[in-house]
Amino acid sequence: MRRIEFKESPSGGEIQSKTTAARLEVKGEGEGGILHIKAYALAFGNIDSWGDIIMPGACDDFLAGPDADRMALCWQHDRATVIGKITAKGVDDYGMWIEADILPTTAGNDAAILLKNGAVK
Repeated sequence: MRRIEFKESPSGGEIQSKTTAARLEVKGEGEGGILHIKAYALAFGNIDSWGDIIMPGACDDFLAGPDADRMALCWQHDRATVIGKITAKGVDDYGMWIEADILPTTAGNDAAILLKNGAVK
């Protein structure tokens, strides 16, 4: 699902802004209540809430550097609410994808229930 919005650019003309529904796949449930997912952390060519456009190649240096291993799986971008561990990451034509395990913490269980039942996509 995509929604196209038009916003005024700083120069006075219109710019096109896309909001794209996240692509998320629940891969399966493992031992101990761990939920395996694959999702996109970002999409290329999308204008974000700050007005930035992330282009292909933007993640390459980050993914090759030491900070790539510091990525955390956070609930709703809240760095205070880590719900799991990112197990793999990469880039394709759509954007930067991750595979992750949602761990059976209180917040992780809440997120897993919402995802498995389609309440959050």
